[in-house]
Amino acid sequence: AASFTLRANRETDGARMIVASAVAAVMDALMRRPLGFLSETDPISEAGSLLSLHHAGLAEGCYSPFGLDPGAFEEASETILLVVPEHAALRAQVLEYFRSIHKGLKPD
Repeated sequence: AASFTLRANRETDGARMIVASAVAAVMDALMRRPLGFLSETDPISEAGSLLSLHHAGLAEGCYSPFGLDPGAFEEASETILLVVPEHAALRAQVLEYFRSIHKGLKPD
């Protein structure tokens, strides 16, 4: 919310886009993890919320996992101004994560 109080320019637009994409990647990764990874007695348990299981393609009746196509983000972020090297590295990591997820998905 605080980022929206900044004046809009190319520099802050790039930072907003990269940080928002990183938050999306973290949330996607957390959604794919069943809750069993928190258990010391049964770390490979598939027990989790129905939402988590469905998102990961593990729910009953679910045919495949869901994922985001990184193409639109990749295209939109090619020309943004990234003045901090960490933002460029973060962009690369986010793209790598979503490409790896997208590679494992079945085409619709």
